[in-house]
Amino acid sequence: MISVNERIQLNGIPLEKKKFAQYFHEVWDKLCNTENCPNTSSKQKDIASENSDSTKTSMELGSQPELSQDMLLPRPSYFRFLTVMAFHTYLREGVNAAIIEVGIGGEYDSTNIVKSPSVTAITSIGLDHVDILGKDLRSIAWNKSGIMKSGVAAIVYPELDSDVRDVFVERASEREAELKFCHKLDTGTDSNNTKSGSSQIKLGIEGSHQNQNAAIAIETVFEWLKKTGYGKILGLDVPVLADSSCFDRDNLPHWVLQALSDTFWPGRSQHFTDKSNKNIQWYLDGAHTVDSIQASAFIFIFVSLYWLFYIKKKYS
Repeated sequence: MISVNERIQLNGIPLEKKKFAQYFHEVWDKLCNTENCPNTSSKQKDIASENSDSTKTSMELGSQPELSQDMLLPRPSYFRFLTVMAFHTYLREGVNAAIIEVGIGGEYDSTNIVKSPSVTAITSIGLDHVDILGKDLRSIAWNKSGIMKSGVAAIVYPELDSDVRDVFVERASEREAELKFCHKLDTGTDSNNTKSGSSQIKLGIEGSHQNQNAAIAIETVFEWLKKTGYGKILGLDVPVLADSSCFDRDNLPHWVLQALSDTFWPGRSQHFTDKSNKNIQWYLDGAHTVDSIQASAFIFIFVSLYWLFYIKKKYS
C-alpha cells in the first residue's frame, strides 16, 4: 500500500483524496460532536488534509503530530476509525455491495459488527499474528470463524487441515451458519493457468495458491448473487454444480472468466520490466507467513527462470 486512501475503494479504485478528506472530517466531527469535545479545529483539519495528500500518513510511519488538549480525548484506534469511515463512505456513496476485509482474526475485529451479511468467506489459515490470535491453527481458526453468522453461508476451501476443519464445523454449528465448501478450480500444472489451449483459465495474479483464492471468490460471488437477487437483476448466469464438480471453463460464465483474467493487485505477484533498462526485471510480492513466503519464493524462481531462458534465447 502506498497511500492510506487505498484502504477504501469504490469499484476497485482508491477513494480520491478530496473525498477521503471530506468523509474523514464528517466522521471526525460526528465523534467530536459532544459537549466535552469541541468541533474539529483548523489544526486537526490541516493534519487530516496533510495525511490524505501524502503518500504515507503519519500514523503509518509511526510519527505523531503535536496534539492539542481536545485531540487527546478518547478516539477509535487507527484501524477502527478507518472501519467506521469505510462504512460511512459506502453509505454516502450508495454502494450496492461492500466487500469488508477483516483486519486481524475476525471474532474481535472491528469489522465484525455487521449482524447479517449476505455471505462470509474465510481464505487459507496459517500461523499469523500468533501473539493475538493464538499459537496454533485451532486457535487461529476459532478467531477467524468468528465472522460466521446465523443463517448466512460461510464459504471455505474443501482442502483444510483436519483441526481447522473441525473448528469450522463446530463454530458453524454453534452459530447456526451454513458452512459451505467451495468447488475447486480445475487446475493444471502451470503456475497460474488451468488446463491448456482453448480450455485454459487465465488468472490475473500468478501463483498456484491463487487457484484457491479464485475458487473461494467465485463461490462467494455466486452466493451473493443468488441471495440478493442481483443475479436476475443483472442478467448474470449463476451455474448450479454438483458437489463433486470443479469450476472449469466449460461451466463458468464468460463474465467470471473475464474477471479472473483481469484481476490485478499492485505489489502482489507482480513482475515488470524496468523502464530505464529493459534487461532488468522487477518482481514484487508480500508475504508474512511460512506458507506465503514459500509461495512467493516459488513464483520468483519461476519468473526468474523464464526470463533467463528468454534472455538466453534472445542473445544466442
